[in-house]
Amino acid sequence: MENFLVGLYGSKSYEGGTYNMLAGFIAAVHDALESKGIPVKFMNELAKEGEIPNITISFNTSGFDAWDTTISQGRPHIMWGVNSPFLFLPAIEKFKDIQHFIYAAVSPVDQYAMNHFFPDITYLYLQHGYDPKLWYYDDTEKEYDLIYMSSLKDYSADIEALKSQLDPGMYAIFMEMLDYAMRNTNVSFWNIFNSFAPLYNYSIDEISFYYIYFLTLSYAVTYQKRIEMVKSLKDFNLKVWGDPLWEKYIEGKVEYMGSANLLEATEIVRKSRIVLHQQPMQTIFGSHERVLHAMASNSFVISDKNPQLKLSFEDKISFYNHNEIENLPDIVNEHLKNKEATFLKAQQGREIVLNNHTWAHRISLLMKLLLGTN
Repeated sequence: MENFLVGLYGSKSYEGGTYNMLAGFIAAVHDALESKGIPVKFMNELAKEGEIPNITISFNTSGFDAWDTTISQGRPHIMWGVNSPFLFLPAIEKFKDIQHFIYAAVSPVDQYAMNHFFPDITYLYLQHGYDPKLWYYDDTEKEYDLIYMSSLKDYSADIEALKSQLDPGMYAIFMEMLDYAMRNTNVSFWNIFNSFAPLYNYSIDEISFYYIYFLTLSYAVTYQKRIEMVKSLKDFNLKVWGDPLWEKYIEGKVEYMGSANLLEATEIVRKSRIVLHQQPMQTIFGSHERVLHAMASNSFVISDKNPQLKLSFEDKISFYNHNEIENLPDIVNEHLKNKEATFLKAQQGREIVLNNHTWAHRISLLMKLLLGTN
């Protein structure tokens, strides 16, 4: 790809941040581009050199204040989001009419909502990838039988804040939606929003209404389901890493281990026999980096039901029911009792990840979609 240059916002650093994509995404994408023979530089370097790349890529809204420089010159900009685009509404609204502004999503769940509110934005679905330099298996002893790594925020405070912002009627609608979503966690917010509209005679064209409900409801469901999952395993030696708020919900044999940054997390996952996963509501139907990281580390994954994960990994992952978590302890117990069979499944899953789910695989697909390359 002679005379073609990709510019990345951010820096090549694995340092900082809790266990999430923020600390490693840009570094992984940089290496993936290089591995495919695609010239790439960071935007701070290019700014010093006065050079304009052919395409720019940002992780979420990284470098947002500088996007105008390349977008105004007609160069495509890819906003690669690892969450719902509706969490980054100011950026979406600013560039919604720019033909070469592209949103790349790790879940297809927002496709209909984006087509409705922002029909001119190109929306690409690209699954999560993983970085083989960070996530690998090296015969490390599986020290932990069962772990969970996740953020946790006080969703009740967000609900109270929403109550003070809305009139009683609108707040009552929200609470009914929340109750429905908790009982039907495999239904997207877009479908819930549309289903309730004829019942309460509100407009589905009001984006501020959609945004404020979506933001609070999605995280309330996600965090509450995480708590329910962990509480259901109080009789197991489950180790939990994440925000200190987890200590409030730890029961029985479950142990809170503190927080972990990205590099610490890689070691913890390598030492873990089974890694739990619960898909965030705001990205249901998509893959998740937690799953890929665990499988690349030869750890077995137990997840709530997810069509994308089922399609990609079939029986190499065990799935528990979305709405009723009562069957999860039985699933965990079965895999802990049959460690050899579980380890074999983990090995088979690892092969699938190695062959299909690196960031280099995602870059190949991205370039094919944008440029028609193989």
